[in-house]
Amino acid sequence: MNKKIDKEKLVELEDDTSIYDALKRRAKGYKSIDEVREYVVDENDQEKLIKVKRTEYEVHPDMTALKLLFEQEKENEKIELTEEELLEIKERLIKELAVLDKK
Repeated sequence: MNKKIDKEKLVELEDDTSIYDALKRRAKGYKSIDEVREYVVDENDQEKLIKVKRTEYEVHPDMTALKLLFEQEKENEKIELTEEELLEIKERLIKELAVLDKK
């Protein structure tokens, strides 16, 4: 009998579909399951499952991913405007205030 080992890594996800969600997951840490299946090929060349080994382990939070998330949040909070854009906003607000004062 020949032995064939099929290693299959299964990671249980919680419907994380985007890169951002995966990054959040890695920053928080998660539990994972490794599954190794061992097959035997019989005389008829049929594969027969003889052993399944499941190992559960916890992946600890990743500080690099956490740092990247914090930097991303900071960038999202920043509003970068040119001086011309700021002047346009200022003039628009002054006009709106003038209209409100007339009422």
